[in-house]
Amino acid sequence: MRILLDENVRESFADSLTGHEVDHVEGVGLKSVRNGRLIQVARESYDAFVTLDRGILFEHNHAGHKLIIAVLRTRDSTLESLLLRRDALLTFLETARPGERVEIFD
Repeated sequence: MRILLDENVRESFADSLTGHEVDHVEGVGLKSVRNGRLIQVARESYDAFVTLDRGILFEHNHAGHKLIIAVLRTRDSTLESLLLRRDALLTFLETARPGERVEIFD
């Protein structure tokens, strides 16, 4: 699965998502790109988008689009906090259907 990590997700988190092809927005020249354009690019080139931004679920019309979106709910954006959600994220990605969206938290 091709996954794009939002800029609010630590780039080093990509290393923990084994078995997937993972890019970070900074690594593909999309840092500071507004959410609307970012989602458009993600829809064209990726299977899934991972972010900490809950608003992404409500700010855009996702109906009819195949991009899988996972919002990680963490107490902060440290790698330690992200890793607490890794297993739940990987489990979700294994069974997610195109267009499915989820918030992952305790």
